[in-house]
Amino acid sequence: MNHNELDRMASGRRLIHLCLFGWLCMYVFHLSSTLFLLPMLLALSGMAVIGSARVARVLGLSRAVSVASSLGAAVPLAGLLVLGWLSSRARRELLAAGWWLGMFLAYRPARGGMSINAQKDSMD
Repeated sequence: MNHNELDRMASGRRLIHLCLFGWLCMYVFHLSSTLFLLPMLLALSGMAVIGSARVARVLGLSRAVSVASSLGAAVPLAGLLVLGWLSSRARRELLAAGWWLGMFLAYRPARGGMSINAQKDSMD
């Protein structure tokens, strides 16, 4: 994968994590039944569709799987599973490409920098 695709995957992963965090907060604090926060729920669902479409496109998933994951991501409870699956696939690919990952942050080290595996080896 080239750097533009990896940037796009990292961006989609960030959107996925924001949606997961938002949905979990809404359900933990029982905010999903509040009509005032309905626009927030719709916005999170839209972000989930965009994030899952970005990740699915870069991963090279088939058109059927890509559409199913995007539509499944829009449903809050089922979307937790779909988004978790896509996030784990994106995480695996980004780590394999040498990126450093956090919850909402993903960045590639500067050229000439040590990869995560090289840092682990130098610590031993």
